[in-house]
Amino acid sequence: MFFSKAASLYWSSFFNVITYNYNISNCSATKCIKYLNWILKSLQMYVFSSGSRLHAEETPPRIVHHPSDVVVKVGNPATLSCRADGSPKVTIEWLRNGQPLEMTKGDGQLQPIVLSEGSLFFLSVTGGRRGQSHEGVYACVARNNAGKAISRNASLHIAGKTD
Repeated sequence: MFFSKAASLYWSSFFNVITYNYNISNCSATKCIKYLNWILKSLQMYVFSSGSRLHAEETPPRIVHHPSDVVVKVGNPATLSCRADGSPKVTIEWLRNGQPLEMTKGDGQLQPIVLSEGSLFFLSVTGGRRGQSHEGVYACVARNNAGKAISRNASLHIAGKTD
């Protein structure tokens, strides 16, 4: 198996920003890893010897998997999927009907939880009165230091419910 990958790394020292572009092409996995390790060791030696600070390129969040509408029976589990990329690592929050989703309530109602990859999981969907129902329009919000991204809306409908 052969790999081809281009990478850009930069570091700064006071007011100087130095950029190096490394193009790794047609190397086996073992050789690519050895080469990347050599590059990183070289950068670390420069950083530690000169007092420079190594920077990772920051990229704003980008939603790579938007949630979809779901229809679920009361008492059943449901998941609204959301995944986002970005650097530094993104955090995911959810909106319900345009408002930040409350993740804890003292009324004994089972609240959804945000899974590690960002999806919203409901262990047991409730469908009571409007304020106690999980029914609504949801969107995920991905944030990091470089910005934020908001997903498309997805509706969670209660099966068999008529308004």
